Amino acid sequence: MTVSPKRAAKPRRGRLGRWHLVLVASIAVLLASALGSYAWWKLGRPIVLQAKPYVYNPGPKGDLCPRRDPGLRGATSRLPDIPHLVTHEGHVLPSRRVRSYTYSTNSEAFRGTEDLPRTKRSGVFRIGVFGTGVSFGNGVDDEWPWPLLLEQRLEASEQAFEVYNLAIPGSTTDDGTVLLDQLAVEMDFDLVIFCYGVNDGLTHKQRPVALYRLALERLLRLRERHDLDMLFAIEPRSSFYPWPYEGHEAAFRELLDGVEGTILDLPRELDLLERQHGLRLEDDGGVQRVVEYRGGRGRVLIETPWDPELAVERLRGVVWHHQVWDEHDQPIVIDEHYQPDKGVQSVSPDVYDFLDTHWVDMANFIDGVHLNEQGHVEVARLVHEELHRRGIAP
Repeated sequence: MTVSPKRAAKPRRGRLGRWHLVLVASIAVLLASALGSYAWWKLGRPIVLQAKPYVYNPGPKGDLCPRRDPGLRGATSRLPDIPHLVTHEGHVLPSRRVRSYTYSTNSEAFRGTEDLPRTKRSGVFRIGVFGTGVSFGNGVDDEWPWPLLLEQRLEASEQAFEVYNLAIPGSTTDDGTVLLDQLAVEMDFDLVIFCYGVNDGLTHKQRPVALYRLALERLLRLRERHDLDMLFAIEPRSSFYPWPYEGHEAAFRELLDGVEGTILDLPRELDLLERQHGLRLEDDGGVQRVVEYRGGRGRVLIETPWDPELAVERLRGVVWHHQVWDEHDQPIVIDEHYQPDKGVQSVSPDVYDFLDTHWVDMANFIDGVHLNEQGHVEVARLVHEELHRRGIAP
């Protein structure tokens, strides 16, 4: 019996060829999507589009702040988290633009879904948090703003606590005093946490120290009028977003240091944390360095010269319009011409460009001023420790 020779195996070129084509096509689609997303990102377009009723209109600056208007009352919207802080040279302090967040507001446009109860239950210790977009929680989902985390920390106490987030994005100390005067009697607060500052010193708002002092003096009058127990907090910010004018902070301390209550220096506390783990901007004689800290050890990522005189020149001739209140609490409008000796926010455009093109860890901040999730956790912890020190919290 003859044995037929083995039939030669045919190469499976057709099937391998098809798989190769699918693989190559998939890689090409992924690369095209990545390049398209990167180009879209560099143009400043949102990666995630939000739902109505928030109308996204970034203009030249972009926007991560929900605006306080009737269309946002009772809203739940998803926002793109993109840069909105712009230097006078057109450079932006970047956010992580691929992030997005969901926020909800009640019928009065405060963060949260429940309306403010004007009647306080017996035995409840009620805390009102007045502040800006930092305390509102720009850039983080509904479960992360530090006033909510503070309330959760206080739940371990036998005492019943209520913490209400009354912060308004973009607001100043003047705005806070108006809102406090409106709600102090209605809400019957046992403690008010007043956390403003960064917006008062913004270059484009140009709040002179004299006007800022008027706002603080009005705050102290309201405190006496409503017999309020208050915790004065300096608004948290990273080294990438310094309070532009030292005079503002000096006035803050001068007027409030002797007042019964407490000044909680959140920037200093968070700076100590960032020196252990985080990213910091360090200025040394006209040279700026971006330094990354890990376990307390620093590594310089970029070093660049910075001459703020150029930015000062660009502001000459600018006029700002202010509404303030006099000693009789009557509103007055003041036109203020920019004065070069007031300076500018001192961050080099080269630093902005570096942050805009590198995936960097800002530690406790999304964009140098708005807290990320970890930042809100840390602020809630610091405030809780202060309340414990004062005998309010367990």
